Amino acid sequence: MKSAFALCALLFCPLIAVMPVEASIDQGLLALVPESTVVLTSVDADATRASEFGQFLLRRMDTEDTHLQDFIAQTGFDPRRDLQTMLFATFSEHGSKTNSRFAILARGMFDPARIQAAAKAKNAFTRQPYSGTALFVNRGQGKDNAFAFPDTGVLVFGDVMTVKGILDRRANPTALDPGLLERVNEVGKQNDLWFASLLSGSFLGKQVRLPGNVPQLSDSSAVQSILQSTGGLRFGDQVKVRFDATTRSPED
Repeated sequence: MKSAFALCALLFCPLIAVMPVEASIDQGLLALVPESTVVLTSVDADATRASEFGQFLLRRMDTEDTHLQDFIAQTGFDPRRDLQTMLFATFSEHGSKTNSRFAILARGMFDPARIQAAAKAKNAFTRQPYSGTALFVNRGQGKDNAFAFPDTGVLVFGDVMTVKGILDRRANPTALDPGLLERVNEVGKQNDLWFASLLSGSFLGKQVRLPGNVPQLSDSSAVQSILQSTGGLRFGDQVKVRFDATTRSPED
């Protein structure tokens, strides 16, 4: 989750139009995430770019970054301008809370043909037909990852099995855990960047690394008492931070 927030922060830039708050929940992307999802993290890039915070990030970005410029030239996709929404889903494998996988779903202004050509040119991905679309698979480094465009303006990335599952259920929206969905609907409509988790506080604490010799948050009894949690940021004239947690007891 911490890596997801860091990645999101690199993708914001100015936008003229301000999106409505409800746009912070992309129902189309939400319908594609795996049913066993236990943590969802989302960023409304459009709304964030329109904020003073987004402007601040843009001013701090290295516009001369050659790697970014090469990526834009090869794919035609400028994440600072063309990204609209990103959704990160962490889900358990066969009900396990220790063996987890992830999927990244993004909505934006993509040029699939150009992106696919760039992937093939680098010999990094091989093209495979699957479920009426093209699946690009990268086999290496001990894990097979893949990406595909299940719909216009939508990109999905994850391990091969996960991406295939997303393509298979395009016509059948995901039935998420009711508790997670309730939390998503509450926190998502009030924040531009948010997360909702069904995992314990020990997981949440491990996402924050404290400097020096300060004990990690995961070791705190208060954090360990958390059963489920949500949090988010709302950008505007002021940045509003929200965090909610369900604990084991009123005393906690």
